[in-house]
Parts: sequence; structure tokens; C-alpha cells
Amino acid sequence: MASEEWPVSSREDALLWWSDWGNRVLAGLGVYVLVYLLWLISGWGSDNLYAFVAELGFVPILMFGVIFAIRAIRHLPDDRQSQMAWASIGAGLAGLLIADGIWAWYTLGSSAEPFPSSADVFYILSVLCLIVGVTRFPTPPLTMPQYLRYLFDGAIILLGGMVIVGYFIIGAGLLDRANLDLQSALLFAYPFTDLILVIAVLFMMLRRPRPGKVGMLSLMAAGIIALFAGNLWWVYFESRGGFEFHVPTYTLWMIGYALIATSPQRQVDIIRRKLPLTEPGKGASWVETALPYIAAGMALVVFILAAVPRMLDDFGLLVVLFIVLASFVIARLALTLRENTQYQIEQVRQASETRIQALVEHSSDLITVLDKDFRIRFQSPSSRDLTGAAPETFLGTSIFHWVHEDDRPRVVDAIQGMVVSEDDQARFEWRLAGPNGEVAELETVASNELETPEVRGIVLNSRDMSERKQHERELDFRANHDSLTGLPNRAAFVSLLEYHLNSVRTRGNLGVMFIDLDRFKAVNDNLGHDAGDDLLIQVAERMKASVRSQDIISRFAGDEFTVLLPDIDSTDGLMAIAERIRQTIDQPFVVMGTEVFISSSIGVTTTAISDLRAESLVSDADVAMYIAKHNGRDQTMLFEPAMLAEQVPADDD
Repeated sequence: MASEEWPVSSREDALLWWSDWGNRVLAGLGVYVLVYLLWLISGWGSDNLYAFVAELGFVPILMFGVIFAIRAIRHLPDDRQSQMAWASIGAGLAGLLIADGIWAWYTLGSSAEPFPSSADVFYILSVLCLIVGVTRFPTPPLTMPQYLRYLFDGAIILLGGMVIVGYFIIGAGLLDRANLDLQSALLFAYPFTDLILVIAVLFMMLRRPRPGKVGMLSLMAAGIIALFAGNLWWVYFESRGGFEFHVPTYTLWMIGYALIATSPQRQVDIIRRKLPLTEPGKGASWVETALPYIAAGMALVVFILAAVPRMLDDFGLLVVLFIVLASFVIARLALTLRENTQYQIEQVRQASETRIQALVEHSSDLITVLDKDFRIRFQSPSSRDLTGAAPETFLGTSIFHWVHEDDRPRVVDAIQGMVVSEDDQARFEWRLAGPNGEVAELETVASNELETPEVRGIVLNSRDMSERKQHERELDFRANHDSLTGLPNRAAFVSLLEYHLNSVRTRGNLGVMFIDLDRFKAVNDNLGHDAGDDLLIQVAERMKASVRSQDIISRFAGDEFTVLLPDIDSTDGLMAIAERIRQTIDQPFVVMGTEVFISSSIGVTTTAISDLRAESLVSDADVAMYIAKHNGRDQTMLFEPAMLAEQVPADDD
């Protein structure tokens, strides 16, 4: 059974992470933020130095945030929507950089800090840029009813949230004024725009953006919420007589800026390392449905806290009864919504599985559906024919668990690459290793259906190629091997020799033997060709037992054999192997009940003697073999260049 390990080790993945300069900068920024926060808490240094660090500490974070946003744009050349999103987010981070720079100039200068100021203008504009950027990321298209639902839900959450902010943060006293001035309006604008940004990023996550965006948006959402909390802290004190330096506020601002600024680098890292892509969790639909009601309910509670004391004076017990009634109605509505949501989800799931089951029940192809984490959610009944295992055996396991270990890197690249690049399909061949040791060779078409509501998965349509692959291997074997002895034939030997010659300079010396059987013709003439064939088979077996495991023997032609010997340390070692072959052939053979004696003449050469060409090595070994045969047969002869000048008559045997 295939191992469940991933093809890339954690060490290799860590090295790949560190090899990217953006990630190295990210690690440095992490240390920088930690030092900054420790500085704030400790209060170390003079008042001027402390104020200088506190105000200008945001500059490196926001500056690299702009750089990371530009880098994310360059890594998404085919995704125009995401490019525009990152451009708007980069502009927003640049606006925050300018706003904080202006505020630092006011704070560190001798002049008083004006409110409102140009810093406030840049801050509001930067938040608007972030809102535009967040909402530009590609998501499945909305129908008009869906669009209106999101619009109304967002308005409910925004108004409910502002009721809470207005009562607890800004203060009812400020809101009670008959004429709100510009300062009051600006204090209201800060949480108003921040809350729109929070709603925008949460809704983008709930709308199921393309796989791979969820992790990045989660990082950005955490930063936006931290920034929102810091601004609420600032508004709280500013609305009560003026803001003074507070460690929690600057801490939340720094954390928020850091998370938002590093989110584009997370996008780049996902693309660069081809990380598994994610979608919103199972609770996303429930949160999407319940969030407006939660906001409205909290706003109602605030209203009750503010208005009920006055109403009790006028209506008494009726107010209490109305509150209890409203509470029961809200609880009943929440219960109904939960039941309806679960029922709809179950209906869609059952309909989808029933449809798939009906389509593949009698299909000979193997149909597999994977979830976003590449775990098998559905397996067709044809798994029994391929592996002998029921479909239930595979459910809940990683598809990579069943891939033959030699094929796993290729399959991982094909499936993950398809999802990362958001391609529709990928084709690949692989071997499925069954639970009982069976191996099925499959040709698969993978379809990316993660964004299809009825599927929400990756569909693998696999056809069994085992018989065809076996037939192809048999044809390849016949084309490259001798049908009698099973040894490589002449063409295969020359091809293997050329392959080894390409690496001979790095692997050492290489030897070639040319072996001819002495008086083999007499066996054919006296005992017949069947006896000759039997003798050739026995000779091949003895030769295989006489050479090393890495040596290659071929039947070159008729009663001629060649041997390729890679990595020869010395000529003496080569000659020793040749002598072992000659001596084993000298031993008697029993052919068709008759004892037969033959011998062999062997020519030997090496790359240290002959040219580094296949035809030269074979030819030189052949020449040495003819010299050995001419000098009396049954001997081994090492090639020497002088042999080329000798005229050796052809020998019929």
C-alpha cells in the first residue's frame, strides 16, 4: 500500500519558504513588530524618543505592505480582478502611510494637533480604498435576489453595529446634540467606514471566493478587526475630551497594520509553494444567515437599555410583557432559520449524491469525488473490479494515500496545480495501489468543480489502462529482446552502450566483450537446430551467472554475444570476468540427452583503449575476438590498436 507521506518534506518546504525574499522580509517584520510592542509596554527611553518610536513605528510596516501588494499584482498576470483588488489595497496602505506620517508630524512638532486635519482625510480615503480592494476579489457571480439579500444584510449589520458604537463608544450625549459639528460627524465617520470595511471582508469570505483566497482574506480580516478595535478605542477617548497616548490603541493599530500589510505576501506564498487551497468552513453558511439577525438583536438590546427606563414610567407592565414576547419571537425565528438551513443543505447533498450514484452505478470507469482537502468524498462501485475493495474503504482518506509512491509527485503536481491555477481540467496517468496489494494502472481526467454548488469538489474520471499498458510492455520487450534467450538484442545493446558512453567520464571506465561460440555450427549440423537453440539458452544462463548484476549481456547475432560492463576499475578485473565466462562455457552441456562440449573466443576492449563511440567499441572487441579465434580458439584476447593492421581470415565457425 502506498505511503501517506507527502512528496515534499517539511524541511524542504521550510527551505522553499525561506528561499523567497518576501518571506525573509516577513520574518524580519515579525521580529520588528514584537520589538515595537515590547518597547510600548516597557516605556523605555526619554519622552521624546518614546513618542518618536511610537508615532513612526508604523512606517516600515505600511511601506512593505505597499511593496507586497505590488508583488502580488505581478504574481497574478492572468487574474485581472485580483490585480485590481491588490492595486486598491496597495493604495489604501499608501494612504494609511501618508495619514500616519502627517499625524506624526503634528504629534512630534511643536504645534498643537488639529482635529479635523488632512491626516483624517487621508485616513478616510485609505479605508475607502481598502473597501474597494476587498470587494474586487473574484467570487461566484450573484443573481439579483442574492445581490439584494447581501445589500440588505450589510445594511442591517451596519446600522445595528452603529447603534452599538453610538451608544457605548461615541456616547449618547454627543448624539443628543441638536447641531452636530464637523468634529462630531468625523468621530461618527471613523467607526462607520471601518465597520463597512469589516462587513466587506467578512462577506467576501462568506461568498466563497476562489480557492486559495480564504487564508489570505482571513489574515486581512483579522487585521481589519484589530484596526477597527484600535479606532474604537481612539474614538471613545476623543469623544470624551481628547485622545492621549494609550498603549492598547497603538498595540491594536500595529497588529492591524501588520496583518493587513502581510496578507498580499501570503497570496504570493500560496502561489509560489503551490499550497493546498481552502474554502470557507462548514459554518460559513450559518454565519452568513445569522449575522444580520445577531446585529439587529444586539441593536435592539441597546435600544431597550436606552429607552426602556423612560418607557417603564409611561407604560409599566406592558413594556415588560412586550420585551418577553419579542424575545420569544426572536428565539423562535432563530430556531426556524437554523432548521431550514440544515434541511436545505441536507436536501442539496442527498440530491447531488443520488444523481452521481445513478450516473455511475453501472459505469466501468472509476469516478472519484474529492473535497477541498483532497480527501475522497465519493467512490464509484467500480472500485471493486479494480482493487477488490468496496467504495466505503476509500471514503474519508486522502487520494494521495492510494497513489503508487513512484507516481505520487506527478499526481500531487497535477491535482494541486490545477486547483492553484484555477484550471478546469488536468490529465495524468498513475497507478492506484489497492488495500490488498492490487495495482491498477489508470488514465484520469480531473475536473475542478470546487465552485459548482451541486458538487463542491474535484471529480476524477479514471479509466483502467492495465491491459493496454501490459500489451505495450510486451510489444516493447519483443522489439528490444531476443525471443529465444530473452536477452537484449543487437539494437537494444547498441542503444544501452550509447547511453552509458554519455556518462562514462563521470562514472569511470567501461568495458565491452564480444563472444563467439567455437564449433557451434557442428552442434546444429549433427543434432539439429532445436538442439542448437537449447544450447544457446543454456549458454545465456551460464553467462548471466558469471557476470556482475550491473553488467548487460545481449545476443548480438546467431551464436555471437556481447557484454557491456559499466564502471570497470581495471583491465585485470575485466579480463577476470571474461575468463570466468570462458571457463563456464568450457564445462560440458547436456543437450537433448547428449553431452556436448563447446568453447568460446572472447574479444575485450575498454574506453581507455578504443574510441568513445559505440561502433568503435563493438568493432574493436570483434577484432580481438577474431584474433583469439585465429590463434587457436578457446581464449580471451584484449584489444590492441596494432590488431587493426593484421589480416585475419574469416572463420566459418
